[in-house]
Amino acid sequence: MATATTDDSVSNQFENAFGDLKLEKLTGFSRIEAAQISMVSLLQNETARLEAKLGPQHPRTLQLKARLQSTLDAVHTLQVQQQLARIEVPEIAENDGLVHGRVVDEDDLGIDNLLVVLVDQSGKPVHDTSEAATDESGYFAIPLDSSNIDRLTKEYQNGIFLAVFTPRRRLVHQEAKPLALSKGSRLLVEVKLFRSDLTATPCPPEVNVTVPNVVDLTESEAIARLEKAGLKLGLRKTKVAPDQAGRVLDQNPAAGTKVEQHSSVSLTIGVQSGTITVPSVLGKTLRHAKKQIPRTGLAVGRISGPAANDSIVQDQDPKPDTDVEAGTLVNLVVVAGPAEPRELDVTKDAITELVERMAADKGFANIGASANKLEKLLKKNGITTKEQIGSLLKMSDKDLKANYRLPTLKAARAFKRVLGKVLRSN
Repeated sequence: MATATTDDSVSNQFENAFGDLKLEKLTGFSRIEAAQISMVSLLQNETARLEAKLGPQHPRTLQLKARLQSTLDAVHTLQVQQQLARIEVPEIAENDGLVHGRVVDEDDLGIDNLLVVLVDQSGKPVHDTSEAATDESGYFAIPLDSSNIDRLTKEYQNGIFLAVFTPRRRLVHQEAKPLALSKGSRLLVEVKLFRSDLTATPCPPEVNVTVPNVVDLTESEAIARLEKAGLKLGLRKTKVAPDQAGRVLDQNPAAGTKVEQHSSVSLTIGVQSGTITVPSVLGKTLRHAKKQIPRTGLAVGRISGPAANDSIVQDQDPKPDTDVEAGTLVNLVVVAGPAEPRELDVTKDAITELVERMAADKGFANIGASANKLEKLLKKNGITTKEQIGSLLKMSDKDLKANYRLPTLKAARAFKRVLGKVLRSN
C-alpha cells in the first residue's frame, strides 16, 4: 500500500540529503588536505637534505622544489574550496534584497571577524540596515526588507556603498561604486584586502613646516637653520661668485613655503672661479650618469664594470658634493642592471626572503604597505640583484614614495630603516 507524502516532507528529505552531501564533501576535503600537508612535510625535509648534499641548483633539487611548490599550491586550493563549501546563503523572500559576498586576503582566503556595513557616500552608516560580521570563510550577508528598499534609494540619492571595518570600527575599505539596490536584487560582492592593512598602525598625519630664509648665510649656518626647522639639505649646487664664496646664493623651495617636515631644501653655494660641485649619480643608470656629469662642467672618466646603458652606478670618484676644478674626470663603478639577467646574483626566492625578513621587523608596520604588495613592486621595478637592493637606501624619500606607492614620506623613511637593518644583519 502506497504512503502519501506531503510537499513539506519531500522538501525536508531533499534538504537532509543535500546536507549530508555537503558534509561528505567537507569531510573529503579535510582528508585530502591532511594527506597533502603530510606530503608537504616530507618534501620539505627531502628538499633540505638534497640541497645540503647536492646544492640548491642541482637538477634533482630543483625538481623536488617544483614538486613542493605544486603541493603547496594544491593545499592552498583545497583550503579555498573548503571555505567556499561551508558558505550557506540565507533564504529570503522573493521581493526582499540581499547584499552578500566574501572578504578575502591576497591569497583568496576568507578574513573573519570584520564588520560589513552599508554606508552613504561620506561613510556614515545607512539608517535601518543591519551590519554583518564575516565568518571563518570571510562570508557576510545583509538582508534588506522590500518595504525599505524604495525608501533607502530615495533617501540616499548619492548612492549606498558597502564598507568594511575592523572590530574596533576602523574603516579599511569602501567600495568606489554605489550598490545597484532594487526589490528582489541579489548583489554578490567580493572585497580583497591585505592582512597587514588590518593590523598596521596608521601613519600619523604629516606635519607642515615653513621653510626659513637662509640666503646670504654661510653654508654651515644655513644647514643648522634648516635642521632647527625640521628640514634637511637637499641638492647642493655651486655657482661662481668670488665675493660670496661659501655663502648661500639661492634656495629651493623659497623662504616662506609650506612643506612636509623632514623635506629637503636645495641650496646654491657661491664658490671661487672654476670650482664645481660633483653631482651624485649613485643608483642611477649609466645612461643617466653620462648625461648628467657633462652638464655640470665635468667629464665621464673610467667606467669599471659592464658598460651597458642600463647598468647601475654603484660607486663614483670623486664622491658626491666634492668641490673640484671644471673638467675633472668622474670615474664610475657600475653593475649590471635588470636588462642583463645573466649577471643576476640573487633569485626571486631571495627577494621573497628579503621582504619576509623586513616584514618580521616591528618597524615594518610603519611602512604602510603589505609584504605581498612590496615584493611585487620590487620585482616590477627590476630590483633583482644585491647591488640594486642596496641602491634603494640611496634613493630620495620622494622617489622611494612614488616608485613603491608608499603613503607618506615618513613611510619611505621607515622603509629605509627596516631595509638597512635587514641588510646589516647579513
